[in-house]
Amino acid sequence: MTHLFTILFLMLACVAQGAGLGPYNPAQHSVNGFMPTQVPGLQFWLDASRITATNGASISSAPEFGPNKLIVTNSGGSKTPVMAAINGRQAVQFDGTDDYFATSQSISFQSRQMSVFHVVESTKRSFQMVCEHGTNAGTVYPAFRVDIYDDFTSPTEYMLAQLTVRNTNGYNIAMVKTNSALQDRFVFGSTFDASLIGTNEGKAYINNQNLTYYRSDFKSETDDNLSTSRTLYIGSRNSGQYFLSGKLAELIMFTNKVSDSQLSQINRYLGTKYGIVVK
Repeated sequence: MTHLFTILFLMLACVAQGAGLGPYNPAQHSVNGFMPTQVPGLQFWLDASRITATNGASISSAPEFGPNKLIVTNSGGSKTPVMAAINGRQAVQFDGTDDYFATSQSISFQSRQMSVFHVVESTKRSFQMVCEHGTNAGTVYPAFRVDIYDDFTSPTEYMLAQLTVRNTNGYNIAMVKTNSALQDRFVFGSTFDASLIGTNEGKAYINNQNLTYYRSDFKSETDDNLSTSRTLYIGSRNSGQYFLSGKLAELIMFTNKVSDSQLSQINRYLGTKYGIVVK
């Protein structure tokens, strides 16, 4: 048995070394001394590894670790996600039917720029929401959304991830989307800058690999509403649609467009932490 534990420890060390950041330190929630709080502009950080719950337990509320120290909650009953794991690290499991979280208070982002990162293990090949920032989808357009979906235009359905940002008129002003099939379990990192519409307004990475193309055929109005204070919904659209089916381990958001080196550092931090091989 001791020999088996030694082998497992060495395997985990290899994964960490491959990501270039060393082993995950659960006591400090850092990887080789790095934490997302070291990057300027952190606004929201939901980290399932810091939720106190046993495997399979219902999660009616959880803290986030951005500057606002918000609480994410749900309506209870069947809408309550449960604790699960990704490669031995805690993750929140959503049933794809009615589970979701919503911030207990509204949250806003610096207008014109943002960055979003998440670790997801998806169990359903369909359009589903990781998060959406807004109110009623039928009356007020969300400032942004992050989702996973099938690309039905391809001969084979591919699972893609995207960040879409919209302005107050309801027009999409940017869509940052991966152009390659995803693994079921992956690290997604993206950035957006509205001042660069029509050029390289955003970037998106899967497991730290840039697999992005840019959509510049959207309206270029500059009155984007990222700075509007709204509820952040996690695991569903704000009107209760497109529920996430799978596990969400971490969701990190910044009020600025992080640098390329910071983007890579956060991707590697998440990859090492959850045992997902990143470039």
